[in-house]
This record gives sequence, C-alpha cells and structure tokens, in this order.
Amino acid sequence: MQTEYKINVPKDGKGYTHRLCSSCNGKFGIRSNVEFPDSIHCPYCNMDGALSDFNIQEQFDYAIEEGKHQIFYDVQQMFQNDMKKASRNSKGFKFKPARLHRTHAPLPVQSEIPSEMHCSVCAGEYVIYGIASRCVFCGNDDIRILDANLSTVMKELDSERELRRNYIDLVTVFQNECRYFASGDNNVNFQNIDSVVKYFNKSGVSLLENINDRNLLDMRTVFEKRHAGQHRDGTYDERYINTLQADPNLLGQKVTYSKDELISALDALAIVSKNLRNNLNKSK
Repeated sequence: MQTEYKINVPKDGKGYTHRLCSSCNGKFGIRSNVEFPDSIHCPYCNMDGALSDFNIQEQFDYAIEEGKHQIFYDVQQMFQNDMKKASRNSKGFKFKPARLHRTHAPLPVQSEIPSEMHCSVCAGEYVIYGIASRCVFCGNDDIRILDANLSTVMKELDSERELRRNYIDLVTVFQNECRYFASGDNNVNFQNIDSVVKYFNKSGVSLLENINDRNLLDMRTVFEKRHAGQHRDGTYDERYINTLQADPNLLGQKVTYSKDELISALDALAIVSKNLRNNLNKSK
C-alpha cells in the first residue's frame, strides 16, 4: 500500500487552476503554457510567493477527501488480495472478489473569472477577476491588463454589483494606466487627477485633451466620491464641497452614486487612455 499520494489541483473547464492571494484576497487562475517560475505574483497587489502559497482552502479540502477515497480503494484491493491468497489452499473456504469501483471526491466549485490574459512580456497565460495591474508569472505591468480593466468596469455596470465598488474600480484603473505610462514613477499621486495632469505635461502630453466639460466633471466627481466613501465614512466633506464647488448643503450627507455619472466618467477615462497611448506609444 502506498504511503504517499499525489493529488493534482483541479482545473476549470479551460484548463486553469484557481489561486487566492492571502494578502488582498484576490482570486486569479493560471495554466502551465510556460515553465512556472520559482515564485509567482498576485496580479492585484503584486505579493509574490511559491505556487503553493496561493492555493485555495477548497483545494486543500479536496486533496484530503480525494486522498481518503484513494486510500479506501487501496485498502479494499489489499484486503481482496490477502483473502485470495488465504483461500488458495483451503478446501472449505473460497473467496470470490467483487469488482471494485474507484470513487472520487467532488471537485471544488471554481469561480467564473471573466478576463483571460496572455502576457505580452513572458507569454504566460492566466485569468483575472477584477482590476489587476501585473502579470502573475513575470510580475511586469502589461498593457493588455489595462485593456481588460476598462472592459471589466464596463461589464460591471450591468451586473448586480453595488455602484460604490465600481467608483473605486474606475479610480484604480486610472491609477494603473497612468502609473504604467509613467514607468512606475512613484513620485506622483496617481489618484489625484491634477497631480497626474501636471506630471504628464512635463512630457508634452495633454492628459485631458478632447474631454468635454460634462465628462471631465463626472470623472472628477467619481474621484471625490470614491475618496469620501473610502476615507470619510461615505459622507460628503469639506474637501468634496471645495474641490467641486458643490452645494454646501451636501456637507455631512450620505454620498449618492449614479450609473449615468459613472458611464460619463468612463468616457473620460477612455480618452485619457487614448491620449497616453497616442502620445507616449509605450509597449512591452
């Protein structure tokens, strides 16, 4: 009988094994079209670690149950073999082995992960769920992720997800896009529109060119509402009133979220992305 059992991590229908980051709880999937490096990277927070560090609890539970099934099968087989040996020289006892059926533990339920990625740097294949910035395999920023991020926010608009989370995602997409074209320069606050505009002006890039006043105001509003939601218990504060020259009577009231406002801000973000790509022409 075996003393060790090797249980493979189950794959989903497209050949991906799902992983979970212990730092940010972001879920992603990978498949081995390239050689796995010694460490992989969370595509959301960039935490790195060994492949096994990103296993999901359901996978450990599956491995334990599948191991029990295999052990049970081997014990039955061993028992039948012993009984056959014992009955060979017995006149009054005969043993007829039954057909054994190997059973398996039920596979863990895999989450649906919508954005399939093929890294333009190392060619690694992985999938992301949500807003990401880096390749799982090589840890590099990848412009294809930026495209997937924009698409993800647009898809979320028609989901049951609360709008507040979409406001947060839009700001994160803006941050990731601008940081990418700034080559990771950390000397600028990429969550502040005016700071980013000044930064790219130095490179001759007019970040907000061709954005109409309505879309630009809505994008600024999304940024300020996201800040209030994250840092001011979801209420309008003096920063919001002063930055947007909003109605002072809003002070202290709960922040409201609007799908139309978000769509308008997305239109502005798409133009920001176009301005960066047309003027800086960066690719990896």
